[in-house]
Amino acid sequence: MSSRDSFGVRPDGRKKKSGSAYKKEREAKKAKEAEVIEKTKKLDTFFCTEKIDAGKLKAIQTLQPIMNKLYSELKFKIKSYAAR
Repeated sequence: MSSRDSFGVRPDGRKKKSGSAYKKEREAKKAKEAEVIEKTKKLDTFFCTEKIDAGKLKAIQTLQPIMNKLYSELKFKIKSYAAR
């Protein structure tokens, strides 16, 4: 086998890719990755970005302990009712 016969062929018999074949693979991989990234949710969508004014914040801080107390009382009543 001359060196000219083995041009573009690997020792295991597979053909070597040309530069354009590598470019096509790279572009296909890039497009696939871009599609996945486009469909993925962004991290900032998991957090509340709504700004709360001082009046609402004060109301929330005032009502939170009351709501927690009511919730615990209701939970206790449900448990005692279920135990009957």
